[in-house]
Amino acid sequence: ALDPIRSGRSHVEWLRWQRRGRRLPSLEKARLTREQTGRTLQEHLAIRRVAEARRLLMTGDLPLRDIAAAAGFADQSHLGLVFRRLTGMTPRRFRAVGGA
Repeated sequence: ALDPIRSGRSHVEWLRWQRRGRRLPSLEKARLTREQTGRTLQEHLAIRRVAEARRLLMTGDLPLRDIAAAAGFADQSHLGLVFRRLTGMTPRRFRAVGGA
């Protein structure tokens, strides 16, 4: 079985391993994420979720609540808070200016 901690596997390989139904303890996830990305697990997830939200905002006209759910946010308000913190603009504004 794949052991990402002992084998020195990359973060991407660890994510694939986790998707196959195996779980790492929370502290190990946090440590592995910090080693592989230089960010906390929370920061890493926020960046990935905002990237997915940006992609969805640029590729269609889904309602913001659907984009929030698809990108892994708790709700539309959570999307707006994190999106604005990381990009400097609201999702609605980002969509209006064409993803600039």
